[in-house]
Amino acid sequence: MLIKSGTILHYDRLELGHDLRIEGEQIVAIGPGQRPEPGELSLDATGCYVLPGLVDPHNHGIRHVMAQYDSLAEYSQLMAAEGATACAPTLLGTPRENIEVMRRDLCETDGLRFTPNLIGFRPEITYLAKTGAGSADSLTKITVETTEALYEAAQGMIPIWDVSPELDGAAAFVR
Repeated sequence: MLIKSGTILHYDRLELGHDLRIEGEQIVAIGPGQRPEPGELSLDATGCYVLPGLVDPHNHGIRHVMAQYDSLAEYSQLMAAEGATACAPTLLGTPRENIEVMRRDLCETDGLRFTPNLIGFRPEITYLAKTGAGSADSLTKITVETTEALYEAAQGMIPIWDVSPELDGAAAFVR
């Protein structure tokens, strides 16, 4: 595939009007004036940026959609439209609320299969010593039961789980 005449983010600089050639899953050439090979897909990126996929590991929402309260499918689509090829919706509710949200979202998205840019859930406030943005009611003592209930509700899809190291049980939780 040849992407022609775009503004390419190349390491620490923008290359204006450059072309980018991809073979398989690798970028094999960047530079101006490349010509398509016979039968090669060629895309005109004039006036567009050519960027790697962006990873957003901490995001509660985008535009009018909050991951905690609204459609996860719509959240995923909006994140993808902004270039996030991998993100973890960050949850700020109580364990009970987060369990309900994760179950609802997994049902809506067929276990996240309909939202390929979502890498799982991020329960942020549950095991923190204090909260800055969410409700203090969401802070919870670390227990095996709560951990297992959240993990089971997420079907194991928790790639990031915030925890304050000074809390009782934090070291065992991390292990």
